[in-house]
Amino acid sequence: MSLDGNVLIENIRMLCKQRKVSISKLESDLFLSPGLISRWNKSIPALDKIMTIAEYFGVSIDDLVGRPESNLNHTNIECLLVLLYNRSMIAEIDWDILNFQNPPEELARIKPTELFENGSCTCFAAGYKEGFFLLAAAYSGNDDLLLKLFTLPDLHSRPECVCGDTDMLRQLYKYLDRRFSRRINSLKSDGFINAFIKDTSLTGNESLPEEDRKITPLRAPGDASNF
Repeated sequence: MSLDGNVLIENIRMLCKQRKVSISKLESDLFLSPGLISRWNKSIPALDKIMTIAEYFGVSIDDLVGRPESNLNHTNIECLLVLLYNRSMIAEIDWDILNFQNPPEELARIKPTELFENGSCTCFAAGYKEGFFLLAAAYSGNDDLLLKLFTLPDLHSRPECVCGDTDMLRQLYKYLDRRFSRRINSLKSDGFINAFIKDTSLTGNESLPEEDRKITPLRAPGDASNF
């Protein structure tokens, strides 16, 4: 992909606006020279600087340097988000949490890394005709909430991001987050427990003799204080 400095600057400005971060604060946070980003329309920045900004916003490098590929204009996106929100509120659209560990058959091919690079996200799915809407949420390195809305037109397609963070998308996310908060926490807890059980680096259980893997019972209630 050839890099267009003007496109890069425009994408950075859009992300700053969505996250309510000024260009100057972005430059300060990343220890860039003041006004450096605005000069990238004349000189292409080094790859490490592009990677740093992509990590800051929690987006891929392609998202940061590429031109938007969607044919939807701003008005259509706003209309889509309003309809999704309103129809969700009156239960015309049925959302559910996408559990990547045990997904429904129709969404088994979807991997979290297709939604966010690090693969760590919460995803809600709503079926429509032969496809799905996917609302994915993740946190950036500086704990900013990042949202993306994807479409999956049919089961033979791959998720396509049609918009990033907007006020209306945040309203929809807040509604779904409140509605499914207990299940989201339960899924995270299950994943946390499973990771602990599978983590042999803590004790090296795989290399221990069978007799050493057994838990030694307490001899008296008072023995618990020794742990």
